[in-house]
Amino acid sequence: MPYSDTSIMIHLINNDLHANDDTIRIRNNLDTNRFDITYVDQNNGSCITHNLSGLTRSCVLNYLYMLFKNQSLDEEGYKSVQLTLPALPRIIVSGEKFKDLYYREHFLMAIETGLEHIENVENVKLTVPSVHRTRYTYETPVSRRSTAHASVPQHLKFEEK
Repeated sequence: MPYSDTSIMIHLINNDLHANDDTIRIRNNLDTNRFDITYVDQNNGSCITHNLSGLTRSCVLNYLYMLFKNQSLDEEGYKSVQLTLPALPRIIVSGEKFKDLYYREHFLMAIETGLEHIENVENVKLTVPSVHRTRYTYETPVSRRSTAHASVPQHLKFEEK
């Protein structure tokens, strides 16, 4: 099945260790023009994956409405919720914020925008020059032939491609 190049990610953060965090990924199936949701539940050391497929935009938004409403009622809810949308900066809010209707509605509106753009956004891979760190300087393979004295301050050199 071909999927959209990008997806919507919801990271449900339990604590600072991130070992028990849950994730939700929403992708567009390009063959059916429907959405698939994968929910990975870190359940006390075991990982349970739930797949929902063939969902309309309306079904996705209903699913998320229930997710955020449950978060607002959960007495032991997530510490934070991070939302990653195609071509937009990530946002993270305290799990407590979902008790406020404003935050639930904003996340739903943000995801609705992400669903509208998910199949039109293309991931572009950037080429980053390689940098190697030595004891005294940061060097690229080309500049390794130079000798650095211990009193020379550390600096960066980038390789031209």
